[in-house]
Amino acid sequence: MSKNRVVTKTPHRICLTGGTDLLPYVKKFGGDSFGATIDKFVTVEVSKRNDQFFNLSYPDATELVDEKEKIKNPIIRQALVSHKIYEGLNIKSVSDIPPGSGLGSSGAFTVGLLNALHALKGISKSPRLLAEEAADLEINKLKAPIGKHDQYMAAHGGFLHLIYKKDGGVTVRKIDIAHDTKKKLESELVLVFSGMKRSASETLGVTARRFRSSNEIFSDISAFRKHGLGLRGHIINNRIENFANGLKALMVAKKQCFVSCTDDKLEEFLNIGYGLGAVGAKVIGAGGGGFVYFYVPKNLQPRFKKGISAAGGTIYPFRFVFQGSQII
Repeated sequence: MSKNRVVTKTPHRICLTGGTDLLPYVKKFGGDSFGATIDKFVTVEVSKRNDQFFNLSYPDATELVDEKEKIKNPIIRQALVSHKIYEGLNIKSVSDIPPGSGLGSSGAFTVGLLNALHALKGISKSPRLLAEEAADLEINKLKAPIGKHDQYMAAHGGFLHLIYKKDGGVTVRKIDIAHDTKKKLESELVLVFSGMKRSASETLGVTARRFRSSNEIFSDISAFRKHGLGLRGHIINNRIENFANGLKALMVAKKQCFVSCTDDKLEEFLNIGYGLGAVGAKVIGAGGGGFVYFYVPKNLQPRFKKGISAAGGTIYPFRFVFQGSQII
């Protein structure tokens, strides 16, 4: 049965060990990613109107237009075109985190919006179908140089090992993390917003140009993938100290692959964190700014948190969650 109003709640994610989901690499070698969803959400509310107008409110902007083709937000515009929406709608989106900050906000928003549009028609979609539709919208229709990691994380939720096949298919492996491991990660990973915003599409665009100009990037990504798989094994087997001690090497491999993932300002921010007692750190997502997680032993966290806040960081306490996009 169709509805007049729908609200969805969709989690953001932390990519714990790095992802190799970019299509040029996946088509040659396949790929992997390992991440988890957290209790930072994007909420999307969609309601019907009695006229032809589209009244939109999302982070940093509002719009009121009489035709969907006039909508400036590309994801909303394409979603409404794909769903053949002709009647007016109110669409409101609110996020727990800043946009463009590296926690998969674009993918989470797309999944949440599509989930709401289907529910408005009385249709329930499986997580896989939602993820594939969202990935198709962003990658194929909007030509974003990204992979499928964020859409699958947002739709499914939990700790996921995602395996990307050369033919475009995705294997979803839900990982049953030990309770002690989860608590240790929640206790000693400090999630920090650097204050530096960036666009994943723009940052990954640099990498896309590298794919076209050099074959070295394929071997670089394979090395990054190997590091990531090793750290995933440490987490699954509750070797958290090994995981923490391997993060610096992972970041070295990541910077070799994605040359725009850090700059002098972000490197300085990371070094401040190391100086305050962090054993390791990882720039989350495409990099270039946004969120960083630091691994900081519990006894060093008071000094670390005070110092990193003074350096311009904003700390976001978090817990892991195990459900993907849902109707609330």
